[in-house]
Amino acid sequence: MRVIPYLLSDDNDNKLLFSIGHTDNWSDEDHQLFVNTRQKCNTTPALVAAIQSKCPDLTAEAIVNHEAWYKIYLSLREKQKSNIRKWRKEKEMEKKIREDKMIAENAEEIFCEESNLDIAKKLRLGASNKHETKATTSGNVVNISSANRKKELIRQWKMEKENKRSIEEQQSKRLMESKLAAQEKRKQERLKMIQTTLLDYHKRKLTELSANASKDDSKTERKYDPAMIESFR
Repeated sequence: MRVIPYLLSDDNDNKLLFSIGHTDNWSDEDHQLFVNTRQKCNTTPALVAAIQSKCPDLTAEAIVNHEAWYKIYLSLREKQKSNIRKWRKEKEMEKKIREDKMIAENAEEIFCEESNLDIAKKLRLGASNKHETKATTSGNVVNISSANRKKELIRQWKMEKENKRSIEEQQSKRLMESKLAAQEKRKQERLKMIQTTLLDYHKRKLTELSANASKDDSKTERKYDPAMIESFR
């Protein structure tokens, strides 16, 4: 049984998927509730309201951030599935190419064996009739010429087969290069999108933390009694 690699994507995608995890540090129960509820809600506000009705301890901000994370997670998982499908298709293609090659080689061997047997048979007949009349000797020369023609036909057939194989290999190589280039382009675009999303998320969190810190500082600012200040003047 052939073992399919666990991940067939780029190392950067692997690291990113492992870094974000499978539940975004939510408990399994809360995450499963999120997934089930998400399937029933068409909008983010509806999702937030539905989850908070069952888990009041989850803030709207936490649920919205989990939704953003889950979209990235689904994108990476879909890429994994796509890569596995492509890997299986390529393996099937390789298997078919090997089978076709074996069939062609077997056909060539059978053709060569039959041709050699036919040539040897005619050569033996020509040798046994060597003592016969001049007309018979002339016929033997014709048989030898026929054998030479068959050898030439076999040589030409092999050349045509080799040329065909070379052309098919070049076409297959160009097709594979084109597929790899397209995959690389899609990978870079997807990675750029994910990195931009994560960067925006981190910037938003830093901004929120900074705003909260400013509010805390303003609340703890000391207040002085105007009468006390006046007494020192």
